[in-house]
Amino acid sequence: MLDLSNILKFKNKKGQAFSTFQLLIAAVVALALLGVLMPIIMKTLGFAQGDPISTSKQLLQSQIDNPGTLSYTDSVAFTSSKNSLAASGISENTGVTREQIMLLSNDLTEFKANPDGEPGNVLSYQKTTKGTYKIGVLCDYSDSIEGAINNYSTEIPNISAAGITETSFPEAAGQKVCIVFPMRSS
Repeated sequence: MLDLSNILKFKNKKGQAFSTFQLLIAAVVALALLGVLMPIIMKTLGFAQGDPISTSKQLLQSQIDNPGTLSYTDSVAFTSSKNSLAASGISENTGVTREQIMLLSNDLTEFKANPDGEPGNVLSYQKTTKGTYKIGVLCDYSDSIEGAINNYSTEIPNISAAGITETSFPEAAGQKVCIVFPMRSS
């Protein structure tokens, strides 16, 4: 007679569910690591550019404490949905008001400054295709801003020619003021 107990005998089957859970936990950990590392890798390789508003705001916050120095953001992408910078948006919670910020197009034809007639408070990207730029920020006291601009006249000649003086910021006399402008990213 055929002994089915020897054929159907399962040895060491204790803990089979545990190995399945180990595999599941390993997959979750791998996905978590991938989620953390991918943005870092993408930014390092240049595939991901930052948001123009948040990146400009971060740089503005640091530049307020460094009067007279020019600094640029990492590359940011302007698109049809992220197509403008407003002084009121980038000045929020930075220690300066929108009247203390002047946005300039830096003579780039794809940007239009002041599309709504607000003096120096809006910078609009005019193209429908994606554009990669760096945002420059130069802050100083209103009575020293002209000298700060002249110090960087070779690096930003278009802004030096704009004729910005302390009277360009009538509501910010004696206070820190900032000039924000795009530069083509290389």
